Amino acid sequence: MEKQKTINKTMDFDDLKSNEAHIISNELNALIKTLRANNLKISSWYREFDLTGEPDTFDMINSG
Repeated sequence: MEKQKTINKTMDFDDLKSNEAHIISNELNALIKTLRANNLKISSWYREFDLTGEPDTFDMINSG
């Protein structure tokens, strides 16, 4: 029977220094620029989406 590989789901700050992380970060930054250039709003965990301020709005309830 083959032993299953354990997947480490934790992230270390040094992981962000990897080449793969830089590629992903650059792609995400390019996407943000494209969306903003097209006047499209961004919803994120950091509440970049313009909310009404009502506590029952979906983004207010769903944010981390």
